[in-house]
Amino acid sequence: MTGEGVDGAAALAGWLGGLDRASLAHVLAHRPDALLAPEPRSIRELAERLGRPDSLGAALWRLPLPCLQISETIQALGGRATKSDLASLLADGSPTHESDLTGWFQVLTDHAIAWPAGDGVIATPEALGVLFPSPLGLGPALRTLLAEVGVDQLRRVLKTIGVAKPPTRRVDVVEQLLEVFTVAETVRGIVATAPKAISQELFAWADERGADGYDDNPYDDDPDDELEIYARSYDPAAYQRRSAAAEWASERGLVYSRSWSYDWRMPAEIGRALRGPDYRAPFAPEAVPVEVAAVAETELASHASAAVGRFADLVLTVVDRLARSALATLKSGGVGARELAKLAKALGCTDTEVRLGLELLAASGVIERRDGLYGLSEQAEQWRSGLPADRVAALLASWWRLPYAATHSRDGDGKVRPALKPDACVACLIARQNLLETMAELAPSGSAPPGQLAARALWRRPFVHVLVDDRDVPFGSTLAEATMLGVVASGALTPLGRALIAGQGGTVHDLLTAML
Repeated sequence: MTGEGVDGAAALAGWLGGLDRASLAHVLAHRPDALLAPEPRSIRELAERLGRPDSLGAALWRLPLPCLQISETIQALGGRATKSDLASLLADGSPTHESDLTGWFQVLTDHAIAWPAGDGVIATPEALGVLFPSPLGLGPALRTLLAEVGVDQLRRVLKTIGVAKPPTRRVDVVEQLLEVFTVAETVRGIVATAPKAISQELFAWADERGADGYDDNPYDDDPDDELEIYARSYDPAAYQRRSAAAEWASERGLVYSRSWSYDWRMPAEIGRALRGPDYRAPFAPEAVPVEVAAVAETELASHASAAVGRFADLVLTVVDRLARSALATLKSGGVGARELAKLAKALGCTDTEVRLGLELLAASGVIERRDGLYGLSEQAEQWRSGLPADRVAALLASWWRLPYAATHSRDGDGKVRPALKPDACVACLIARQNLLETMAELAPSGSAPPGQLAARALWRRPFVHVLVDDRDVPFGSTLAEATMLGVVASGALTPLGRALIAGQGGTVHDLLTAML
């Protein structure tokens, strides 16, 4: 983050303006959304686009775990940190720690998510704080909270902690507070002057996720946290301890209240200091290892051919059946569990296979909903008259681009979800593509245990959607779909799958022609 009163986009624009043409082109190749029409007319406008939360989020969603860990840790350091501070806070479990950090920081620089600002300082866009509202389970950055407080109150804080003559200009007051509270030893020294009960409460407060009694992390949905919060709020003794500690700490600038509620927030810098000098942020610079086992090419070929043949017959049978009798839908939309079960029984297959077939036929425009029924579309006859390889290739292409999970069958409460009533989810699309790209990194014809494969995939792309259906085996639904389509066989990516990932449509068609 930049200093108060300084335009955040200006800092990014200044760095972008100092790049040569090739380096700037390299950055924009990683952030193509910034060049969408109308094209930016200046470096300043380009910086504004690159610094938007939605653009930053789109970039981070496709980066590996260490990039997110570095970004989050910088936010915990106030959005602006020196390389030495960052290296000290990140967990050091490798002799190559410094080079690992340098390598991953370069990836962030390539994406204009972080950049060198001189004197060893690393800067980030201000909007990164929106994506990490409680970095490392701490509260918001101190600078963010200070922006909500009047200058007179901030000057009183300085006097309380021993500054006899605080400055009068707001920007100077803020900088002096930041200078004081970014020194961990100073923070711990202030807390050491508190009565024992209050200091104990403040140390316990710093260990809480969110550091304000609330979970601000948008990527974590753990109901147990909320239960703990409510349980504590109904404990009069705990409430009294927290209130006493908040009153003492607020006078010294260690916590800040929200103007619209009665809760308090502890800044990230304060919480980090109270976690002690031995606290380290998680850092996993190396990809999660997997045990790869070779699968015979003949086994891959036979299993993939059998799967593709079965799926081709299934979807053709579904189309023929819908040509005779349209499929009833629920009033709220979608095909209910009863209709799915009836169709699966009639076709001699599972509900999951029926879901997959219906979803891909709909995504390919072969079937559509009219007057409360699902039947064939005007394109169905053209699809039906094509060669088997043409038909399946179209469905495979739809599956690869499908912006939701085709066989997602359970909602958050465990209830059965209707088919053909999708909720667009970019995280599901990225999860599918990420898993298969992870498999593609293994040796050809190599398989890995599903648990290890999932861990590796989550390291590559942490911000993906793990379905309720897949809590026991993350990405289990995607693996099952890929296996039914012949993209995966015996736990390994097939040649068909590799061609699909690589966008080699001609190779996909040739392979399907041979299989069918």
